[in-house]
Amino acid sequence: MQSMDIAEAERIMEAVQDILLNNGARQAGAQALQGYELLDVIAAVKLRVANELQYLIATKREHLFRSGLDLYDTASSHLSLAVMADDTLKLDPSFRYLDSDNKITDPRVAESETVGSFGAHCLIIEDEPDYWKRVYYRIGLAYRQTSPQGREYIPT
Repeated sequence: MQSMDIAEAERIMEAVQDILLNNGARQAGAQALQGYELLDVIAAVKLRVANELQYLIATKREHLFRSGLDLYDTASSHLSLAVMADDTLKLDPSFRYLDSDNKITDPRVAESETVGSFGAHCLIIEDEPDYWKRVYYRIGLAYRQTSPQGREYIPT
């Protein structure tokens, strides 16, 4: 089981943003994702969601949390469509998990928990003293001594 810290998750999310926004940094985004597969991106999205919830709680704006989940829930499919539409983006084949009818071809992706479901779980455990440990377990990431502790927001 692999692990990922919040900083790495944010680097992955920045690379995804560069690809999706097509802002001239698309190739740089693809380069930054070398060595990753789509399931790593999904894990990064979930770590961002878990951290964002703690940020919104700390700033007394947790009511905004659910509205952001829809955006994150579609990130992997938008990324896959962008990669399939641009043959110059040389990424792991797992990023091309949709067929021509937009059906999921990778059973690992099909079986992964949606971001919406994961976010709902985060809301249930938001006050637990071992929040981050539970988050890592739910995502399927190894929880290490260097992983976030407690339930605090991790500034990025």
